[in-house]
Amino acid sequence: MVDAENTRAVREYLQAGFPDGRIEEGRDAEGHSFQIVFQGSTYIVIVTDEFFRDHDCPDIGKALSRHTLLEHLRDLPNTPIVVTNSGLKLQYD
Repeated sequence: MVDAENTRAVREYLQAGFPDGRIEEGRDAEGHSFQIVFQGSTYIVIVTDEFFRDHDCPDIGKALSRHTLLEHLRDLPNTPIVVTNSGLKLQYD
């Protein structure tokens, strides 16, 4: 089970990058999903349970920044981006 503080850390990171965005959360087969609706576009992030298990709450934002998650999201609206311990990957239907 994913800790609520860890999901809050991701939500705060995303909210800082999309200040007026609306963030919705849910579960995905690979982990915890976040959808950001911002200025008419939807941005999708799936954070794997493995990533949550291996990162403490204070380190989550730093790890997401190292992976340049916000930059990738802005470049790839409507494309699910999966956050893993080894980096980011795209999820195709």
